[in-house]
Amino acid sequence: MRMVSKIAFVVLGTLLLASVAQADLLTTFTSSISASDPTQLGRISRNGIPSDWSGLKPFPGIINPTTVYNYHTYTVNSGVTPFILITIDSVPANTFASAYFPSYNPSSVPPNNGLDINYIGDAGFSGNAFGVDPVSFEVFVPVRSDFLVVVNTSSNVGIGQPFTITVQGFLDDQFTSTPEPSSLILLGSGALGVVALLRRKSCVCNSPRFGGHTSGLAHVVRG
Repeated sequence: MRMVSKIAFVVLGTLLLASVAQADLLTTFTSSISASDPTQLGRISRNGIPSDWSGLKPFPGIINPTTVYNYHTYTVNSGVTPFILITIDSVPANTFASAYFPSYNPSSVPPNNGLDINYIGDAGFSGNAFGVDPVSFEVFVPVRSDFLVVVNTSSNVGIGQPFTITVQGFLDDQFTSTPEPSSLILLGSGALGVVALLRRKSCVCNSPRFGGHTSGLAHVVRG
């Protein structure tokens, strides 16, 4: 019986590990900004500090408050994962990504032309780091809520240049993801199998052949 219990522990432990899934992929897409997209005055200052889950990044301010930049917003739903990781893959340093909740409302009102309102984070850099590595930043969004990924040009050269946005969700700041349904089925099936094994072992040990109790057998014989 002790050996079976050890086996059950190992099997259940393995199944629990198997139930841990990869990050929830909320969306991924390749896009570009066009000259017909909306415009804003000024843009967020690139301070080289991507936002993270340790706390809300202070708004870094804006630069060129009278210069016109094109932007595009992309709506994403957080699902059951409030810890959001946003990655932008843009080789030229001519686009910049930020995030807002629940809306994005640029204006001409100083000092920040509305870009500080509903701000929840940004990439810190334009384009890929060293021109090679995609840049990621982290934000927190309430579960089952729509938030906006905003990409704006950092110069007119950015119009028409492709970039890829990937948004992933986690349950906490330890990058815990939601279990996949197939893993949960596997876990349930494994648990049932272990229970059946334990019951079978118990029945064998209680049979007359192994010196167990015979009352159950006698009851069956008496009909």
